[in-house]
Amino acid sequence: MSAAAKTADFRAIIFDDGAIIANDGDYAHIGSDEQVLVVDSLATQRAEIDRLIPPVGEEIRDEPSRWVYYPWRRSIVRTLGPVGFRRLRLDRNRNKITEAEQHRLAALTVSVIGLSVGHAVAFALAQEGLCGSLRLADHDELDVSNLNRVPATLLDAGASKTVLLARRIAEIDPDMAIELFDEGATEENIGRLVDGADLVVDECDALDIKFLLRFRAKERATPVLMQTSDGGILDVERFDLEPERALFHGLVDVPDVATLAGLSNADKVPLIMAILEVDQVTARMGASLIELDDQVTTWPQLASDVALGAGMVSAAVRRWGLGQTLPSGRLRLDLDEALSTIEAPEKPPLVVEPAATQVAAVGQPLLAPLEAALLDAAQRAPSGGNSQPWAFEVDEESFHIFLDPDRSSGIDIGQRGSYLALGAALYNVEVAAAASGRSGTATIPISTLSSEQRAGAAPVCSLKLGSTIDPDLADLVDLIPERCCTRTNGPSGPLSDDWMRSATATAQTADADICFLTGEAKDAAAEIWASADRIRLLNTTLHAEMMSELRWPGDDLTTGIDIRTLELDALDLSVLSLIRRPDVMSELSGWDGGAKLGDSTKDLIGAAHALAVITAPNASDGGFVGGGRIVEQFWLDATKNGVGLHPLSPLFLYALTPDDLTGILPAREASEMWDLRIAFTELCGFPADQPIALTMRATTYQGSAIRSLREPATTRQKVSNS
Repeated sequence: MSAAAKTADFRAIIFDDGAIIANDGDYAHIGSDEQVLVVDSLATQRAEIDRLIPPVGEEIRDEPSRWVYYPWRRSIVRTLGPVGFRRLRLDRNRNKITEAEQHRLAALTVSVIGLSVGHAVAFALAQEGLCGSLRLADHDELDVSNLNRVPATLLDAGASKTVLLARRIAEIDPDMAIELFDEGATEENIGRLVDGADLVVDECDALDIKFLLRFRAKERATPVLMQTSDGGILDVERFDLEPERALFHGLVDVPDVATLAGLSNADKVPLIMAILEVDQVTARMGASLIELDDQVTTWPQLASDVALGAGMVSAAVRRWGLGQTLPSGRLRLDLDEALSTIEAPEKPPLVVEPAATQVAAVGQPLLAPLEAALLDAAQRAPSGGNSQPWAFEVDEESFHIFLDPDRSSGIDIGQRGSYLALGAALYNVEVAAAASGRSGTATIPISTLSSEQRAGAAPVCSLKLGSTIDPDLADLVDLIPERCCTRTNGPSGPLSDDWMRSATATAQTADADICFLTGEAKDAAAEIWASADRIRLLNTTLHAEMMSELRWPGDDLTTGIDIRTLELDALDLSVLSLIRRPDVMSELSGWDGGAKLGDSTKDLIGAAHALAVITAPNASDGGFVGGGRIVEQFWLDATKNGVGLHPLSPLFLYALTPDDLTGILPAREASEMWDLRIAFTELCGFPADQPIALTMRATTYQGSAIRSLREPATTRQKVSNS
């Protein structure tokens, strides 16, 4: 190392807290030297670290501070201890780089050879914390002509490039281990540059050295990266995975360095052109090469190209260091070319003005008015995610409801949610029949459905039409088209105690129960819902199913949930646009993050006056069909009394045993979900295996500007009763 690169010239000197005057005689003058600038920003740094989320632990808060002396600036700075300083300095990396990933990357050693483009590369690696040790090699001093791309000043002209870069890095990260090779990469030191390095970045000009370091890298199974600023070229040579890989992707054939030794500079030009793929260089670079030694001093490089190159190499180092896919090969990222294809983005139709009212589609005209009325009523029944898991058969004597098994989903455990929807449809048919003077007898399964019923080959429930009017049912017929899901998120006034008692009594006459959670119990339920939503959204399959229920402007709106019915503001729509992306959820899952994913549900429950919990009469298939009738009766009665209802279905809703969740979720998440169900049923005063039909927000708000549509109401061909 030359005299210009003495340790004191590029390495920060670190003293323990309070020890400005060191025992080391070389630095004993610091504390008393009035010309040394003392910067004590510790209070500011501590205030910053106190604002970090999540809060840092006490071991970081209690870490002793220190003093960092920069001889070339004659300045000393007080900082947090090394752990706290690194946590604070790299906080804005999270979570594009997680804290765990940052620790992993800190173990890397990277050699950078050539410090023009290499200056930007090495500084970016240090700035992002992508390594813990750097080896920097360049034999040149800074020329004024380097200032078009090297971030230095006129005051630095004539200084060693290695020293200048090391100083810049030390001023942002005094703990970075740096070794300088100010003689550049040579045949004598190439081993020290490559051996023990995790990666080598080649940004040198000398062709001999380029080959020399690759021969050494092949021997040591060390990957080599190279960025060529013209046209944004990144070369990756994974000698760690492919020890027999040809140098420079096989574009040139040079068996050893000795072959190069006998070549003149003119003889080397064809090799350089082959490596660059001369037919791929940009037009301006090609023209400049022709002008070399005539109108152009040397090949051109731009600061913007160098900055892009630093970003490309940094991204490659990050991927390699984290074990992500990084194959050998060549990548071109020509910004000039890309900018020539610039075009205006298409604005996504996130916000659409709602129509004044949209009611459910009643379907195609039928021959008989009675059949049309019954079909319309059945089709307007609620179903999870507006999936409409039914098919109907109707004539003058009876109305049959079949299960469509293809419309189930992961949350529809045991198809219990589908059975609930069929029961709700049956209740609507009973109401419509009563209003038409055809009150009849409903038939629902007593317990377990047959295989034919599960397959949709036999009706699950039916209504045999009679010839009388049931005035109590008939009075509800006008409420069927009025019933809707009230998703308005605003503070609710108190509900009528008389109505809640009456609704509970009505359910109990059908062997069911209704529990209204209010106050602290409701808030506790909101926390449970939030945790359940997080688990559901971070599961790949369940997330896909959940998002597939949503319908955006331009989609077919006759099934699923029109996002306009969610009544979201612009911020919530933007958040939903992120949540619907599986790649975003995958990242959160990998971090074990996403604590805020349940916030929207928590806010909805928090704004409601009560969370209504409706049980099924029993845990059988037929019990959930019966539970659907009770739910629809409750909902129509709520509509009549000015109460708005909004179903919220956590994944554990239809789980009756822990085994119900096994297979849907990994073991740990399945156990967590069952624990959430236990916690919820305890709030309600129910046993853990209590069959729950539905949970609903209950508010004094009612109605919706937009209603969910339905598929056209049709009747299937009559099936044989044999």
